[in-house]
Amino acid sequence: MGHLGYLVRLRDPETCSDTINIRWEIVNASAVKDYPRILALCDQLKGMVPDGERYYLRGRAHFLIALLHTWDIDESLEHWDMLLGPPARGGLRGMWRWLNNSLLIAAGIQKMATREALTDDDRDHLRDAMKFLEKAINSGWEPPATARLMLARCCASIGHGSNAAKHYQWMLDHKSTFLQSCETEEGPLSDADDREGWLCPGIHSCLVDSYDEAGELDKAISAAKVWIEACPDHLGTFERMARLQQKRPDPTWTPGRWLTSPATAT
Repeated sequence: MGHLGYLVRLRDPETCSDTINIRWEIVNASAVKDYPRILALCDQLKGMVPDGERYYLRGRAHFLIALLHTWDIDESLEHWDMLLGPPARGGLRGMWRWLNNSLLIAAGIQKMATREALTDDDRDHLRDAMKFLEKAINSGWEPPATARLMLARCCASIGHGSNAAKHYQWMLDHKSTFLQSCETEEGPLSDADDREGWLCPGIHSCLVDSYDEAGELDKAISAAKVWIEACPDHLGTFERMARLQQKRPDPTWTPGRWLTSPATAT
């Protein structure tokens, strides 16, 4: 690793003058886990891509630095591949485009199993990811769906439940546009029907959890009610509502209806 790192660092990031070379050097830097070099290469994109896209890529890098090592998957170099240069329409890179974006979507709704706890450094990277992803979203550049998913996951992971809920709620309020953005980002291998079946329930679940973790119980219960109505066949919704109601001093709910008084509950 030391010898490889020496070779990787022979090239000064400032000499990379096009997106293809920067993409290549980012993957090389990831091979030796030289995270400052990855971030410097992202900054080198200034003037080559829109500012919003540069902020997104920098935020995505921070997100992967913080979380990729915690996921129960093989940490492959392809996971670091940035969406730079001509879009991947097919072949291996097209497959990895779909796989990487599917991975980020699953991570955004907290469906990635973890094998390690977050460290203080990981949390610092998540805070940096939040900063850059917010700048990307507010830049006027049209952000991909993963920008909001990563931002929501960052907020949830560092205990900012109210902010996480705000972003998950935005996804539900703009459901059609958001799902279309997911399809566009994943590319030709995207499966809209499959995504509808697991992504939307996942967003509802994260919204409920975010409100609950923020201590906003009434909002969590309201969000759970919407989740039940929107996904009537999804397993676990009634159980989640019941656990929320148990936190109230006077639970007023039974499966299938919302009651006005504990005395009427059965």
